[in-house]
Amino acid sequence: MYSARTYWLCQVLGWTAWTIANGMVYGAYTGNRQPSQMFATVWFGVAGFLGSHCLRLWIRRAGWVALPILPGAARALGAAIVTSTGVTVASLLVMIYGFHFLTWNSTRLSGYVVNILFWTAVFSLWLALYFGAHYFARSRRAELQALQLDLTAREASFLALRAQLNPHFLFNCLNSIRALISEDPPRAQHAVTMLSSLLRYTLQSGERTDVPLSEEVDMVEEYLALELIRFEDRLQIERDLPAATLPARLPPMLLQTLVENALKHGIARQTSGGTVRLSSALENGCLMLRVSNPGSLAPPAGAPGIGLDNARRRLQLRYGDRAALELVQQSSPEGPVVLATVSIPQ
Repeated sequence: MYSARTYWLCQVLGWTAWTIANGMVYGAYTGNRQPSQMFATVWFGVAGFLGSHCLRLWIRRAGWVALPILPGAARALGAAIVTSTGVTVASLLVMIYGFHFLTWNSTRLSGYVVNILFWTAVFSLWLALYFGAHYFARSRRAELQALQLDLTAREASFLALRAQLNPHFLFNCLNSIRALISEDPPRAQHAVTMLSSLLRYTLQSGERTDVPLSEEVDMVEEYLALELIRFEDRLQIERDLPAATLPARLPPMLLQTLVENALKHGIARQTSGGTVRLSSALENGCLMLRVSNPGSLAPPAGAPGIGLDNARRRLQLRYGDRAALELVQQSSPEGPVVLATVSIPQ
């Protein structure tokens, strides 16, 4: 969005140039260069300046710039006609009582109509420039946000891949698979397949802006299956994912980030482990994702780290204030619980 300083600069320079050009054209056409005529020309410039500024205030108060082009332009054109009528009446009063160029008896209805049409044409041109500047700024801002969103999505992919490839994760996962090779070879093979699928999904997620919840859930199930090899009985999973919510769209790796945070800051810090609960719902046109884990928000267990900060930034870039990610402390019969809630418009 351009600044107020730019607006006032364009207003002053534009109407000044219009006044000078208007005076030169009128003087050359009529040969009338009397001071009173020059004053009248200046008045028309001032009237255009004030009328267009009132038009701007009307547009801003009504919020028409935020509308699509056709509805916004149609409303603005109606406002331009009203403003043109007001400027015509004001100009008539100035011409009669200020410059004494006219009298009430000398005015004609056709003169009113011509002046209204003239000012409507002038203000329509002004509106085209005004709306054009706004739509251009909006387009540039949308392009910038799209680039930022793409960059952040790729950053999320890298961070998720780095988290999965860190030595601690691979050491635990590979040791678990190694133990399974002699005890349960088919399960070991399946674990290797899940690890490969998880890493492939992580690599590919940076190329997509959103995915269906069903796809994200499948990936999270593979991640949890690998972690169950390590945590065994210390980790219990409860799911409440209605089928109606599975087609809903969300940024890739978002649910995985919440689950990973629950395991890292919840289950891993509890000697006896605990239960991670996943749920989804459609509420008021939004997909609601909730992930809870035993633990506390008090540091260091509740430190959000890079993952949640990245998730919040991605949601802000993609949805603005319509999306949210919140962490709250709750109590349960099993002890303190941290609940992560994400709201994503659909």
